[in-house]
Amino acid sequence: MNFFFFDLDETLVVHTGRIEKLSPIQKENLNTEVSFSIENLTFHPLYLQNHIVFFQHMLFNKDLFNIVIITNSTYVPELARAMLNYFFKTTLFSENYSHSGQDPINLVHWISKRNWHEHNSKSKINEIIYYCNATFGSKWPINSLTLIDDNNSNLVDAFKNKIKAVHSASNTYVDFLKSANGLVYNQLIQKIPNQKAD
Repeated sequence: MNFFFFDLDETLVVHTGRIEKLSPIQKENLNTEVSFSIENLTFHPLYLQNHIVFFQHMLFNKDLFNIVIITNSTYVPELARAMLNYFFKTTLFSENYSHSGQDPINLVHWISKRNWHEHNSKSKINEIIYYCNATFGSKWPINSLTLIDDNNSNLVDAFKNKIKAVHSASNTYVDFLKSANGLVYNQLIQKIPNQKAD
């Protein structure tokens, strides 16, 4: 299973007061025609169409992938989840996702500064390490962990801890989203038994 740790602000969304902080490629991929308000802040989605496709792939193949939102923000998680579902036309981020009568579950784990103090974490990477230790014990699937963030120091810390790092403000970010969708396809193909021709 592959784990994608997504930053929230200036990676998936941006509020109007931070638009000028975006990189040129992010501004090109900003959609201001769609908005959502949380706590007196108005948000717009980044890379809208690419994220819609990416998260639909994740939802349809949820046995192969795990999404974790890890953010420095203190927004009410229920509202932020609703915003992401609205922007990216999915139910992936629902707190109690249910399908075909199954018991509701959280497909997307949510880590924010609202609960960082419980683990005495001082950085985003410390929180990822805590999550991985709690989830995997001493056997991390190092090659299966990816942090997607716009903050250079977080990405450097991830690299130092052998976690793949993807810069969401770079010109190659869309290529990453497309290649991750290809990873879904390749893993699905591997699960199909070889069939011999008659």
